[in-house]
Amino acid sequence: MESPEIQDKDIYPISVTWVTTDKGYKRKARLVAQGYLDEVLDNTKTVSPTCRKESLRLLFTVVASMNWQLKSLDIASAFLQGKPIDREVYLIPPKEYKKKNVFWKLKKCVYGLSDAARQWYEIVKETIQEAHIKKCPHDDAFFYWL
Repeated sequence: MESPEIQDKDIYPISVTWVTTDKGYKRKARLVAQGYLDEVLDNTKTVSPTCRKESLRLLFTVVASMNWQLKSLDIASAFLQGKPIDREVYLIPPKEYKKKNVFWKLKKCVYGLSDAARQWYEIVKETIQEAHIKKCPHDDAFFYWL
């Protein structure tokens, strides 16, 4: 297995920070890339579509008129389920990491990168379309089946 550590060379690494959450009964810590430092290439797609208001109104109208129940879900650790990244991105390890002058080469997108949301959208879109659910031609974030 290839080591994710890279010795200092002519690269532009991105810093990371720990984000902690304390909900009283549970504490979580997550390593987040400081994506605002990410020098995104011009050909890198970073925009992840969101559902248009008109699409949501249509959905709510159909649900109400058919007397259906509407359910939603949240996928925990969504950005950790990302696709392999298609560009070279290096992170500066957190200060708790003992080795100096070493960078981590990413294999997958992580939370905080400028293209992480787009990568996650691509996975969701592929999975939904494999189930023969169609994407609305007027709204990239709205899918339907008949």
